[in-house]
Amino acid sequence: PVTLSHVRASILGHKPLPRRSVLITFDDGYRNVYTHAAPVLQRYGVPAAVFLSTAYINNPCLYWYDEVRQRLNHWTEAQIEIPGDGSLADWPANDAARTARARQIGQACKRVPNQQRLDYLEYLRAHTPQPLPLTGEQHQVLDPMSWEEARRLPGMGFEIGSHTVTHPILTRLNREELKAELEDS
Repeated sequence: PVTLSHVRASILGHKPLPRRSVLITFDDGYRNVYTHAAPVLQRYGVPAAVFLSTAYINNPCLYWYDEVRQRLNHWTEAQIEIPGDGSLADWPANDAARTARARQIGQACKRVPNQQRLDYLEYLRAHTPQPLPLTGEQHQVLDPMSWEEARRLPGMGFEIGSHTVTHPILTRLNREELKAELEDS
């Protein structure tokens, strides 16, 4: 495995990467990177990088895309608004069709302007339980790490990188929002 430093040097033309190089990366900053992946990689001396979405670190909320998915898992109304066009669609009765509809909605959230995505999340919050009833297993998979855990990762062989503040779809931001997401993270 190589490190981010190796990749940067290669990009800048200083030194080519070895043949068949591998860079192990983790996005977002889920706690299980710290509790599960880091100890295993450290045990074997394998470096890695984690790219943090800083608004979620030390924050008991879900990443927005996980929250959309979990709120759709708790949707009980007969119809649901589709992001982007505001049309109403039937909420399917069977699991497979609900999964397909949830996938459609998740993809639509990625295609709309950022404010529409945020408004849609508020719409879902208004129609689903507060707080979301998550199982212990869901917390193990979905919870973000703390700043203390993030600070310990370099000592475990990790490099830390930026992955925006709130993990928006960057192509859906205006110039000021984009600048803030990239600089503030």
